[in-house]
Amino acid sequence: MVNVQGYNLPDDLYYSDKDLWAKIENGTAIIGITDFAQAMLEKLTFLDVILREDEEVKFNRPFGSLQAGKGWITLYSPLSGIIVEVNEKPEDNVKLLNSDCYGKGWIIKINPAKLEEELPRLFKGGSPEFIKWQEGEIERVKKINEELKKK
Repeated sequence: MVNVQGYNLPDDLYYSDKDLWAKIENGTAIIGITDFAQAMLEKLTFLDVILREDEEVKFNRPFGSLQAGKGWITLYSPLSGIIVEVNEKPEDNVKLLNSDCYGKGWIIKINPAKLEEELPRLFKGGSPEFIKWQEGEIERVKKINEELKKK
């Protein structure tokens, strides 16, 4: 597990630049939001998974959204494939995404369609490239928040 400025980021996951992770287990991809994303969103109020079992998700295309405060955040799939399961637990209790985003708070499971093609487009957990990108993302969000506070 890598800790970047207080955010936990497991080494065995792949990460998109949209703050979602994918874990490959027995040919299935489990997908959820990162610790950084849940911390930045803080007051999650609603999870809406718009695609369901047996529907196709596409790389970097929306499959759902999260409501945080008064705004909505779109969830973009880090991989293409067919959804085999939607986790109803965080749909029923969105706070699970805050308390256990890498465990019980996973969002969907898919059978990846283009794993060999798409996995290299993601960051490997623990890699220097990922750590550098995550540090840059943290700084970018901090600057945005500082600007918003000035207004």
